[in-house]
Amino acid sequence: MLAGCLSGDDNDDLNGTDENGAEENDDTEDGPADEPGYANWLPAENDWLYVAYVNFDVPEAGEQDEISLDPAEDVDDPLVTFPLEVGSSTVGLFSLGLAAADLLPVLDPDEEFESEASSLLVVNGTIVVEGTFDTDELHDRLTREAEPFAATYEQTSALHGYDRYEPVEVPDGLEDAPVVALDEDTMVVGSDADRLEQVAATGAGDRQSAAEADDTVAWLVEQTGDGDVVFGHIGPVPETEFDLADSVGDEPPFHPAESEDVMAAATFDPETDQLDARFALTADDLAEVTRETVENEFGMMGSDVSVDIEDDRLTSSATYDAADISVGTDNERQDLSREEAEALVPEDALEFRYEPPLDDEPFGEFWVEIVEETAAAAIRVEADSGGYNEVGPQEGTVNPGTGVPVQIDPDGDGVTVFAVDETDAIGELTSKQVPTGDLTSEEVAQAVPEDSFSFAYEPPEVGDLGSLHIEVVADTDADVLVAQPREAPGSFSDSAGSLDANEPVAAGTTLQVPVDPDGDDVVVFATVGEATGEVTRWEGP
Repeated sequence: MLAGCLSGDDNDDLNGTDENGAEENDDTEDGPADEPGYANWLPAENDWLYVAYVNFDVPEAGEQDEISLDPAEDVDDPLVTFPLEVGSSTVGLFSLGLAAADLLPVLDPDEEFESEASSLLVVNGTIVVEGTFDTDELHDRLTREAEPFAATYEQTSALHGYDRYEPVEVPDGLEDAPVVALDEDTMVVGSDADRLEQVAATGAGDRQSAAEADDTVAWLVEQTGDGDVVFGHIGPVPETEFDLADSVGDEPPFHPAESEDVMAAATFDPETDQLDARFALTADDLAEVTRETVENEFGMMGSDVSVDIEDDRLTSSATYDAADISVGTDNERQDLSREEAEALVPEDALEFRYEPPLDDEPFGEFWVEIVEETAAAAIRVEADSGGYNEVGPQEGTVNPGTGVPVQIDPDGDGVTVFAVDETDAIGELTSKQVPTGDLTSEEVAQAVPEDSFSFAYEPPEVGDLGSLHIEVVADTDADVLVAQPREAPGSFSDSAGSLDANEPVAAGTTLQVPVDPDGDDVVVFATVGEATGEVTRWEGP
């Protein structure tokens, strides 16, 4: 979600600049600055902190440049991957809370939207966005009639100098609609009103910050300083609310042991194409596995590597060539002609389907499935509404069985599919209008006859999930049939047909999806022409 948000606009952010444009928190000869701007927001009321920060406006980058700080999958150096992967993933995860208030456009605005973020901080689940905000524009957006997946607000009071907004109309399926506080420079958003008040009061200077009140926090912040991406895990963080594995969706590159407090930062310099990573950790009893990991693995791919371990405190730093870890300024891609792109991907190599949103989700998904061998190094899918995804193997070409999903606006959307060659040149293959229209009950009855499906459930033999076999026992007029389990995790839907197929889905077709035996509905959707809708539902084992 954050890809493309790191730009070259040299605006002020949480780290601050003086009136001459110089960084207020530039590193000194003795090491990093001891009080970066984000530290002013860290509340001292709790004995723990869970912090992530991303600077969207990387200084000195060209105005048209986009900066990517997402390292390649084969980079295995925790000193740099820990802040970049965990920090940016945490920001991405929690910034989805802006969607509940319909404020996501501040992160990547279109030409008609005036308000724009320059940085985003997550502290204990509360979001602090700094930037340039048109308060009238945001007031109108917050108080307008409820969107399908966003609350409607009313301005209620002042909160430490900010205008405070409370949700008054919350759509079904939306839990924990956040409170919003904003002015022309800052937006504070959080579903826990007490934590939001703590953060707002701290940022306003009405309460002492943790960096001022706590020696551990002060030392960690002093050692790591500011950065374009920052992550901190301090004190007994409640794992039920803030879990490292949840942030990255996998095992994190580094996991501090219990009672170990950590802060890490990474800063990119577009002028030199280098990235500096800094790490600090303190503990009452430093775990041996932590010591060994830092000594043996931190800085493996960097230069000017430093590791300092003294009693209960540990610091490490290194400098990286951005190209070595596949981060930095995105170079403009060369264009392929339509003929060159089509030469990479055979005419019948792609199939297409649309999956409507699940019950409480704001977005649907459009899937491009590769069903024949291709000569493409990657397939890219872009939605008109802004979502995109690009999938390809680290080596070789895209093979059958590869799927490329992209998020879709269910109110109407289109997609464009591209082929990418081995030199990273890109060319358009095709464009599709997504069939997001609603299929009426009459259209369902006409396209998919009653009793068109036979269901057979098999309980789990190995693992936690059973299996549902769905056989189509009558010919249909559906271009695509999709079976979606509601509880089974991940992208476990199955489909038949394609949006541009010459023939509809016929009798004899089978679908198979995993099912949670403790209770799981499976919904079958059909696409007919430009509309998609539910045609039947299997209601659990």
